[in-house]
Amino acid sequence: MVEQFRYDYPYFDRLNQSLIQINETSFHEEEIISKLLDLLRIHDRTNYNHTQIVATIAQDLAIEGERPEEECLRIFKGALLHDIGKLFVPSALLSRTTNNVSPRQKELLISHGKMGAEIIGSMKLDESYAAIAMQHNIGIGSKPPTPDDIFNRNELVPFVSIADFVASNLDEGRSYLK
Repeated sequence: MVEQFRYDYPYFDRLNQSLIQINETSFHEEEIISKLLDLLRIHDRTNYNHTQIVATIAQDLAIEGERPEEECLRIFKGALLHDIGKLFVPSALLSRTTNNVSPRQKELLISHGKMGAEIIGSMKLDESYAAIAMQHNIGIGSKPPTPDDIFNRNELVPFVSIADFVASNLDEGRSYLK
């Protein structure tokens, strides 16, 4: 249990069942991404909206950077999924109105990238999407990135990291960022 935020165990059971069903019944990448985003929209509309903004900004950055069209599409899709791990963060923690969190809550929030990479990997989607989910917050927050963090990250990650930073600073809907 995360201090004052109680896990909704039935929610997590339903979420796991939904992920299994998506994995077993969806065969096309676009369909899988759409169903994952539907789950995020139901869980936390504000973060769902945030992913749409991040994806648009990231794709615009890639286009302006004259990246190949196929790469721009991968950046867009990866950006749509960059916060999918927040499906496993209690909505009460995501919708809090303060940036003051306990060490355990902070650990849970930070882990959303790893959880997202695990979800994406289990769906057998493009590996770059999992890398984007896992690495999009490297160097953001109190811990500076190590040289290994920078040199070993996926080449698509900076587009999403920058877009996430810009969108987060423009996004009034995510009250805990104020």
